[in-house]
Amino acid sequence: MSRNQLILFLSGILLLAFGLRVYTLGDYSLFFDEKSTLLVSQGVPLEGANQPELHQKYFTPQDFWRPKHMADYYEAINRSDIGNSPAYYVLFHAWVALFGMSDFSVRFLSVIFSVLIVALGFRFTQKHLKSDKLALSVALVLAIEPFFIAYSHQARNYSMTFFFTLLLTDVFLDIVRSPNPVHWTKFLWYGVLAWLVWFCHLLAIIVIAIHGLYVLLYVRNLRTWIGLGLSLLLPIAGMVWWMSPGKGGEYTLHTLKYQGELYNKVAHTQSPEMLATPKNVWSKLAPVLTDQFWITNGLASRLTGKTNFIIWGITTLLSLFALWQYQKYQRFKWSILAILATLASLFLYKTQPWGFLALQSGFILLGVLIYYGTRRKAASERSLLVLFALLTFVPTAFLVVMTLKNGHTFGITQRYGGFSFPYAIILIAIALRESSKLALWAKVIIVVACVTQFGAIAKMLREIYQDRSPKYTYRSEARIPNPYIKSAELLKKLYMPGDTILYPSGVKDVFGAADEYTYGIKVSVVDAQLINVYLPKDATYWQRIDPAESDKLYLWQKSTGKKRLIFDFEGAKYRY
Repeated sequence: MSRNQLILFLSGILLLAFGLRVYTLGDYSLFFDEKSTLLVSQGVPLEGANQPELHQKYFTPQDFWRPKHMADYYEAINRSDIGNSPAYYVLFHAWVALFGMSDFSVRFLSVIFSVLIVALGFRFTQKHLKSDKLALSVALVLAIEPFFIAYSHQARNYSMTFFFTLLLTDVFLDIVRSPNPVHWTKFLWYGVLAWLVWFCHLLAIIVIAIHGLYVLLYVRNLRTWIGLGLSLLLPIAGMVWWMSPGKGGEYTLHTLKYQGELYNKVAHTQSPEMLATPKNVWSKLAPVLTDQFWITNGLASRLTGKTNFIIWGITTLLSLFALWQYQKYQRFKWSILAILATLASLFLYKTQPWGFLALQSGFILLGVLIYYGTRRKAASERSLLVLFALLTFVPTAFLVVMTLKNGHTFGITQRYGGFSFPYAIILIAIALRESSKLALWAKVIIVVACVTQFGAIAKMLREIYQDRSPKYTYRSEARIPNPYIKSAELLKKLYMPGDTILYPSGVKDVFGAADEYTYGIKVSVVDAQLINVYLPKDATYWQRIDPAESDKLYLWQKSTGKKRLIFDFEGAKYRY
């Protein structure tokens, strides 16, 4: 493939990735986590622990926007996001200062990192696996993967974390696979990225731990050991400083302990399906595992029936045995049985025949990958395959270990191990490349499965764009456009001197949180905080919380002596 062709194909993939990510980007309101992002980035804790003015009888936007100091930012991240993601909040703060706080703008930062993941995925694969075609196929899947598109639609740290964890692994491989001693600046670069990754998301330390495991398994160079060891002093020192008294991670361990106990209590008293029993763990784990691989994405929730799985198991084992016989001994008689069994199974499955065919294809590709990895021809790539497998499965295994330790399954969720996706995509790409050497009948199964899965992915994307994807957008009913922006615009238009904005109190019972400040709150100021985000910083609008009203936002107009309804949040319906 010529350089011009490569640039043309890659440019097309990047444009596709960008288009898929900006489509409907600002159409739906921010949800709770994004609201936290917006407030924390401005040094404002949820419920205003550092904003006593909001708890007085009257306040103005000037009170809300009073100058913030570093202690305010520490307190905001401590109370609202357990000390997590300071690197993202710093960048996000600068971003909104430059580009504003519209829903499109605050999410566009995630779009940038998500598109960069596609570009880096191409570069990473091309560099370490020495194949332009493989690199393009990885970039294409990264571009259309629903997981990355969904999280590019969130003003949260995930896309940034996924990008920098992949970049960290790229630099790590440059160090440990270099045939010549690397310059000390490469170790420094690894240390800086490790520090940044840890400050993007606390769980990203798993990637660093996997790198360490790889060094134990494959690296026998003392200089590399020393260089990597010294480089990790930077992120360790940074995290010790961050979690010290008075800093933004001060409450992290305390809050994690509190959350673990709270979720455990909820599981035991309200949601027994969330207890960490083998059955419950598997029901949460199965979709996490299958959804990592686009060839099996969504199958865990679609495929049911013991009889169906027995048919699938027999057909898949027969297919794998037939392929082994064909590849090793060129015996075709078992292939005939496998072909007949596969054709018959499509009529025997009671539901989802093409889904079970896709699952069969997934296991064939797994067999191909294992067979390829054990061959002498793959010796130069074997350690890479092991690293990619570790990066794919260890994060999920860690979540399972923590689940069993904590006694509940709330932590088994795709986003917490989302940095494993690029490596899973690379493994599938390698398996597809090697499957070109299979018998024709096996290639037909894989092609048909790929086509059906691309159709399933298109359906997933449509649900994401409609904001009706419980898996990716956490909702089955679409959100409306941001009611806080709409309300702020209307208030700016209607407010006259002497008027008063009356905010609903929101919470009647104990707010509930891990720190003493929010634990006893009876009257919430969150609605007032989120409206003031969009009001002019120098405005002197008189505002107060109405403890007697839980849901309706009013403007009391001096000229009429009456209240005008601005918006009704209807409980949790529009608070998301």
